[in-house]
Amino acid sequence: MASFIKKIINIQKRFNMQRIIRAIMNTFASIFPFILIGTFADAIEKACFSPNGFFTSIYHLNHIIPTPIFNGVHAILQIITDITINISSVFAAFFIAKYIAKSYCKNEQMAGITGVIFFLMTTYNFNPKSRNVFFFNDLGMNNLLLAIIFGMFAGWLFTKLSQHHVMVKQQKPTAEIMRQELNDFIPIIVTLSIGALISYLIYLVAPLGITKELYLFLAIPRQSHHQLFNIIRMIFFNNLMCCVGLYGPLNVLHQTTDLNQTTANLNYAIIHHSLANVPYPISMHALYYTYATFGGNGMVNGLIIAILLCSHNHYQRKIAKLSLVPNLLNFNSPLLVGLPIILNPLLIIPFLITPVISVLIAYFFIKTGLVPPTVYPIPPTTPGILAAYLGTNCNIGALLVSILNLVIATLIYMPFVKMSDKLLNAINKEEGFIDETKK
Repeated sequence: MASFIKKIINIQKRFNMQRIIRAIMNTFASIFPFILIGTFADAIEKACFSPNGFFTSIYHLNHIIPTPIFNGVHAILQIITDITINISSVFAAFFIAKYIAKSYCKNEQMAGITGVIFFLMTTYNFNPKSRNVFFFNDLGMNNLLLAIIFGMFAGWLFTKLSQHHVMVKQQKPTAEIMRQELNDFIPIIVTLSIGALISYLIYLVAPLGITKELYLFLAIPRQSHHQLFNIIRMIFFNNLMCCVGLYGPLNVLHQTTDLNQTTANLNYAIIHHSLANVPYPISMHALYYTYATFGGNGMVNGLIIAILLCSHNHYQRKIAKLSLVPNLLNFNSPLLVGLPIILNPLLIIPFLITPVISVLIAYFFIKTGLVPPTVYPIPPTTPGILAAYLGTNCNIGALLVSILNLVIATLIYMPFVKMSDKLLNAINKEEGFIDETKK
């Protein structure tokens, strides 16, 4: 078993040492502070300064806090979210192009700017009737993979066309800077021309925007949500999309599935004053959103607990601690980018497995009648551990099943966290970096 784990770590280490993968990991590290700030703002806004926020609902903050202040704070937090999280793909395109150029000793700043323009071209809205210059939904976290792909291509093309290596100096006169930038004039022109061509081709194929068309193409069938197999299939593909940098259609903060079934269950409970015999006891809402999204997709509450319990790596522990508060409110973007989980084979495995096991456990308890299905609506920012308890009108059995799922999720993540620890230590040792900070 030890030799098998060692082989996995060696494979992952070789994977991480690839030029492209290193550029991607460096990109995630560079955009992480902005993702963290934006996530905190988004979490506070949705939990405390939105009418259906968790803390707003409990403490009636919209009535306690004067309306101008409440609305003002809401607007300020929304601005922070919009200029960080909601344009994070633009940052990613810049940094991935920059790091690709840097690895070839080419002009990284110009490559980064070229990468941003190239990516923005692919999100350009050619529709003359639209007021929006870009498809703004394509600029956020849900389009991170495509930002990396286009930014990487722009950076690679720029470096291949550029004939001039950049020498690092403390200071450069303006004339030298101008000469250096003009040396890359042809690579910029060619790269952006190709970007414009690709942008128009994308418009011909995907007039609604590449992300929306991709979601429609990869759309998970929405019928028969009350059947276990379909629920598990949807969960698996949804979380697989998250792992590669594309947010799937299932999001505990924006629940758009099972609306008819959820309404039917709620009406039944109101009329009969009972949760027994509701029309749809098995649904996406009753299983996945209630019992398998603690901390967002991937049951990452369990990942944070596993890191805090058994990781000795300062970097991993710091990311977990910084992500803890928003993660309790079901925001997982800092973990996806910070650890990262995206494009990380070692953490993708438990990220995909854990929610499925959580759903199967919940299915068993609901199907056997040991716990009632969740019926009552709760705020999206309700901590995952409390979702079933509140959604069943404070059923203790539902709370115990939630605790069981969290414990099992933590146990599933633990061996992968330990392997990640060993991997990071091996990479640090190879690069001569010593982490002197203790647990």
